[in-house]
Parts: sequence; structure tokens; C-alpha cells
Amino acid sequence: YARPPAPDVLSAPEMNCSPVELPAKCGEAVELLLLGHNAIRAEVVELMTAVSAIKDRGENASDRQFAGFFKWWSEFVEHLHVHIELEDEVVLPFLRRHPFEAGQLSQLASGTDHTSLFLQLNTIGSFKRQIGRNKNKKLGETLFAYLSDFVKHILLHCSDTESVALAIIKQLSPSSSAKLAENMHERLRESRYLETLALMLRGTAKQLQKDYISRKLKKQEAIKYRIVKLNLEHKRSVTLELAYKDGRDEKDTPSGEQDLWTNQ
Repeated sequence: YARPPAPDVLSAPEMNCSPVELPAKCGEAVELLLLGHNAIRAEVVELMTAVSAIKDRGENASDRQFAGFFKWWSEFVEHLHVHIELEDEVVLPFLRRHPFEAGQLSQLASGTDHTSLFLQLNTIGSFKRQIGRNKNKKLGETLFAYLSDFVKHILLHCSDTESVALAIIKQLSPSSSAKLAENMHERLRESRYLETLALMLRGTAKQLQKDYISRKLKKQEAIKYRIVKLNLEHKRSVTLELAYKDGRDEKDTPSGEQDLWTNQ
């Protein structure tokens, strides 16, 4: 199958999904934030491209293509929850314990914005209930419209957070910055760490990925990471990337794909 180009809507200035370059010697706290945001940017391009392909099929879009999108959507939502909780429960409380100029932290107090993002995530997820009602053209159009609004919102959130948070973190002493990074890593390890890491690094250049893995993972953990990464890419190919493929009968499902679908 051929992956279609990203939809035209992503060429709008407010939909800029280009990764932010990691500054030299930026420190691990800044690095983690930017890796997380760049992963979001890379992922929303994939989501938008898939939904655009489904929308363009109109009534010819299959229920399995929609179901595939929503299975991968649940993976994305879980990853996004991890990132937002990292901001709300680790980064912000840590920064509040340090003196900064009045107003800086208030700009970063994004709880309301995060609530709004979660509402959008839930709304998009709720469209899964419309699968099988023989209204795939309308479902594709609705999903594309709501996803476009969400992408615009999350990209703005990323850029706004970067413009404020990175400036604040740079004011920390080296020891405080290192402590913040340590706290962030500890929180990430409480989640599905290797999967989170695989998704987080996906929006990063390959050499940077290798450098990060060599710095952060021991040999055995690095081996497990590669397996997890391969499994995630396979999962993507039999869920989200169904949008790019012609419909097939259930009996033509490749070995392993049916198990992945029925066991979730």
C-alpha cells in the first residue's frame, strides 16, 4: 500500500507539526519536555493522515478501518495522559517550589487547558460507537473535523508551554535542573516505560534516538526496548495504517493480526 501525503490542513501556520530542535546542552529536563512534544507532533501527523484517507473513501471506508483508527487512538491517548500528568504532577509542582518572577508560573498553570484537551480526547473516542451504523461518510467527515480542532489545540498547547516552561527551567540551578529531570524519569518509569519511551523517541532523528537509548538504558533494557518498539510498529501497521489499505475480508487477515485485534 502507499501512504498518502499529509492532508493540506496541516500546511496552515497554526498546524505546524515540525519538531523543535533540541538546544545544545539543554539539560535533561528540557530534553524530556521537547522529546514529549515532538512525539506528539509526529503522532498527530500520522493520525490526521489516516483520518483524511478514511474520509476520502466516503461510504467505501470500512468498519475495520475505523476500528483500526480507534485502537491506535487509545494508544495515543494513553501516551498523552502520561505526558500531561508529567507536566501537572511533576514539573509544575517542582517549579512552584522555586522563586520566579510574578506571573511566570501563572502562565504555565495549564490545568484548565488540560481539562479542555481531555474533553476533546473523550469526544473523539466516543465516535467509536458510530461504527457499524452504515454512515461511514458522515463519520469520516465528523472525525476529521473534530480531530483537526484537537490537533490545532494540542499544537498550540505545546508551543505555549515551550515558550514559558523552557525559559523558567533555564533559570534553575544545575542541581535543581538535574533533580527535576530525575523526578521526571522516575514518573515515566511508573508507566509502561519502554512503550512510552518508544513513542516519545519516534519524533526524533535516528541518531538522537540511539544516543538517548545508550545513555538511559542498560544493555538488557535496551534489548527489551527494541522488542517493544518493533511490537508497537507492528501494532500500528494493523490498526492505524489500515486506513491506507484496500478493504480485505476477515479471512484474509494475516497471522497474528487477528490475535492482536481480539485480545484488546
